Amino acid sequence: LMRIRDEAHRFAISFQKSKRKKDLTKSIFSNISGVGKKRLEKLLQLFNGPKEISESSPKIIHSKTGIPIKIATEIIRTSKKNIL
Repeated sequence: LMRIRDEAHRFAISFQKSKRKKDLTKSIFSNISGVGKKRLEKLLQLFNGPKEISESSPKIIHSKTGIPIKIATEIIRTSKKNIL
C-alpha cells in the first residue's frame, strides 16, 4: 500500500514540475494570435528584448521582420504591459 502511495506521489510531483517548466519557458508573446515560433524567433533575433520592442513603432517591426502592422501593434502593446 505504501508503494502505491509513493508512486502516485512521485507521478503527481513530476507532473507539476513539467507543468511549471512549460510556464517558465513560455514567451509573453505566445498568447498573441498570429505569433508563432518563427515570428517569435525573428523578433528575438532582431530586437534586444521587450523594452526595445516597446520603444519601436509597428512600421519598424514590420520593416525588420515582415510581421503585419496589426500584429506588430499587438506585440508592442503586450511588451509595454509586461515591462512595467
